[in-house]
Amino acid sequence: MTTYFTAEYTCAVCGQRHPFTVVGSTNRFGYPDLDLRPAPMERDTIHTWVQTCPDCGYTAGTIDKETSVDETWLSREAYKTCEGIAFGSQLAAKFYRSYMVHLYDDDIERAAYNLLYCAWACDDARDIENAVKVRAKAADLFAEVSKTNDNDDLKLLRMDLLRRSGQFDRLLNEYRTVIFSDDLYKRIASFQMKRAIVHDTGCHSVEEVVMLPK
Repeated sequence: MTTYFTAEYTCAVCGQRHPFTVVGSTNRFGYPDLDLRPAPMERDTIHTWVQTCPDCGYTAGTIDKETSVDETWLSREAYKTCEGIAFGSQLAAKFYRSYMVHLYDDDIERAAYNLLYCAWACDDARDIENAVKVRAKAADLFAEVSKTNDNDDLKLLRMDLLRRSGQFDRLLNEYRTVIFSDDLYKRIASFQMKRAIVHDTGCHSVEEVVMLPK
């Protein structure tokens, strides 16, 4: 089971202190999705993964995280409106604002992961159009991350982001010659390529790949 408790955090921007719900403990039963979204019950804690200061609007994993943004930056219309994207859920909007903050702080990898979480929140809200838009942005940002942190996990994550954002030709062209050493990773990559060929943008899990005959 998942347990929660309340903790107070002091905003790194405006200095105000506020209570937030945080996870005490959780677990997961089953396989993650191919974009690494964990299985229940951990996936159901997503609403605790981001905080917004009620006073200044600073948004981050926890509002006590040091940042170079200030209250003037946070008051910009682009930040408040998520650059004009009308998200179908407040949670998705929070993750997008957190992405904007991390991008400003030049923390590209953390920014990319917040776009991924934003896409998950869009999925939950059935906000398909914005889920596709955000995944496309995340795929580009993770490409930047890969320039300095090129590992197989990120390669597989980008494959799923490209496929689920409908960039089938790009996926097939970029990964046609990529070789994975791990057997499961090879099978996941092959699965992604086959799904891209038939223009499948759906959500799939690692379990589907594991259950396929070798």
